[in-house]
Amino acid sequence: MRKLRSSATIFRRWHFERNDNVFDARKRRAKKTIMTLYSPQLAQELVKIEESSNEMNLKGYISRPSYSRPNRHRQIFFVNGRWVKSNLIEEALEEAYYDKLFEGRKPVAFLFLRLDPARIDVNIHPHKTEIRFYDEAAVRKFIT
Repeated sequence: MRKLRSSATIFRRWHFERNDNVFDARKRRAKKTIMTLYSPQLAQELVKIEESSNEMNLKGYISRPSYSRPNRHRQIFFVNGRWVKSNLIEEALEEAYYDKLFEGRKPVAFLFLRLDPARIDVNIHPHKTEIRFYDEAAVRKFIT
């Protein structure tokens, strides 16, 4: 968990503080940041995804089924630009990989979800790291 928080802090710091904006989703440099924070080998195992609907937009990188982990340490989620922990996104991701991974294995994912801020509640955790989606079924369906 410490590495996850550390990685998210570095992602945020690079996005908001560094002059060269190493990580800026608008400039599509997320894969370069993943390669820098983790490894070039991990970056090579990732596939870019991009999906949009009228209500939501999902971008990011997910691992091929041949590359998985025994834990969720490499699952990083951002919702509307904010790093979050989300059981719903974890479960939806696991559901999407259900028949593609061996039991007990988890995919690697760096996901950036955008949706109307009125559709989420960020006030369920003092640090605003946990969120609640008002329409969980729609978000789960969109991600899977």
